[in-house]
Amino acid sequence: MIVGIDHLALSASDTAAAGQRLAAAGFEGVFVEHGIENAAAKRPLLARHEPTHDLALYRPSGGGTPLELTVHNRALASGRGDFMPLVSLPGDCFARRERTSEEPRWDTFVADALGVASVPAHWPGPECDLWSAESATSDAHVMSILFATPDPEGERRFLIDSVGCTEIRRCDGAWAWLRLAAPITTWRGDILLAGCDRVAEVTLDSGGFTCLALLSSDLDRDRERMLACGARAMTETFELTVNRRCLQICFCRTPGGSPIELICPSPKGRKGSGTCPTSPDRRRR
Repeated sequence: MIVGIDHLALSASDTAAAGQRLAAAGFEGVFVEHGIENAAAKRPLLARHEPTHDLALYRPSGGGTPLELTVHNRALASGRGDFMPLVSLPGDCFARRERTSEEPRWDTFVADALGVASVPAHWPGPECDLWSAESATSDAHVMSILFATPDPEGERRFLIDSVGCTEIRRCDGAWAWLRLAAPITTWRGDILLAGCDRVAEVTLDSGGFTCLALLSSDLDRDRERMLACGARAMTETFELTVNRRCLQICFCRTPGGSPIELICPSPKGRKGSGTCPTSPDRRRR
């Protein structure tokens, strides 16, 4: 079963520059790893596949879903991810921007669903768009994951039936507020879903927040359940050691085409015993 949210992936061209910005905003570095094997199974979800990629995980000091910086290519592919975090950050960490015509009316939907006043923002360094609570805070807090999709009803059913989310509230034709409960606080998360017009499906190396990573306790069963609920482009399962943890991983697209990663601790090779592929250049934080 799906036991929680592991992270929200943010495409970057350089983990150092983007990581400095996250740290300045109150995100705490967990690890940075360079030269990790980039599984061939991911090819259909990438605009350009390179043999290795870089990862850096940051946790918000005030709670909420961690962000994982992912460098697949130095030049990001076209398109912007379907996900964005709703954050509460120190006021000098981002710049206000205009809402794009492709975006849902997140200011209205966030206010209706969560009772929070929010503004569209741009984060220099990671070079990504997000939404921020209007009132600044001293600690970084990821309040919710905003999910824009051309098929909000289909994705709502998918997240409930295959992921195990619970619907908190819904405004038909506008938005749905879902929650994924979890036994550990940092694995819990809210998802606010709304419709949008998307021209093309994004890839993992597109700009912005491209992929939602979920924790699984039984990868084979969760793969089957997701496929039965309409998931597509499901990759083969592969193993990888990240931050000294040997993991089983697979990717898929939701029925609406948004990338999802499934992560499950491997029953063998825990803590980098050598049975999983490892990165030649690992730096723990």
